[in-house]
Amino acid sequence: MKQLFSTLLMLLCAGYSLGQNLKFANPPAALYSVPPTGTDGSGEYYVYFEVVNLGASPVSLLATRLENNLFAGHGTFFCWDLCYDSTREQSQNPIVLAGNDTTAFAQYIVLKPNNIVGYSEATMVFTDIATGESIQRTYKFSVGGAQAIDPSQADRYLSQPYPQPADAELSLDYHLSPGEGLGAMKLFSADGREVASQTLQGSEGTAHFETAHLPQGLYLITISQGNTPLATRKVLIY
Repeated sequence: MKQLFSTLLMLLCAGYSLGQNLKFANPPAALYSVPPTGTDGSGEYYVYFEVVNLGASPVSLLATRLENNLFAGHGTFFCWDLCYDSTREQSQNPIVLAGNDTTAFAQYIVLKPNNIVGYSEATMVFTDIATGESIQRTYKFSVGGAQAIDPSQADRYLSQPYPQPADAELSLDYHLSPGEGLGAMKLFSADGREVASQTLQGSEGTAHFETAHLPQGLYLITISQGNTPLATRKVLIY
């Protein structure tokens, strides 16, 4: 944990500045169209990446995964020096990349859509531990054709959960468009497991979730209408 904090602090202080000796070789920045089931029935969607060291000297690169805009129920993990599960944000060890060399084709980020339509983003940051030089790329995933949700529009559909943090119960006010299909609200644990859901009656009202039986932690709530995701909120349950 201390190592992760120190590295993230270093990244923040460096401002994620574009590296002078590092660049991405593949793939190009793009919006990835992902089936809700993942690919080949695996439930997962892989994006391989390659990092190039343009300098003459070797560099030792740590990898950090940031889930800056993940749709409720989606999850990510990555492989760098090792393959890590969704709880690990930073690589345990660096990869040493020789001068004028490219990482081997064994590094990737994985989206697990869990059969949920929604738009997600996750960022990979690669940092030279000797100099603090870093590069980053944000991977954008459109699952089931979902588009990015404008945060400024989210308040039109869903209030912030209250109380916050929640204890025995949490509530949210919602506003939907009349005549555009049934609304639904789902509650997910941080690892993407659906723990509660309900169909919304009418175009506006208040939804309530019983939370006393749930373990403490961070949860995500999503609201949709028809097959269209509308907004996601975070809630802390204690």
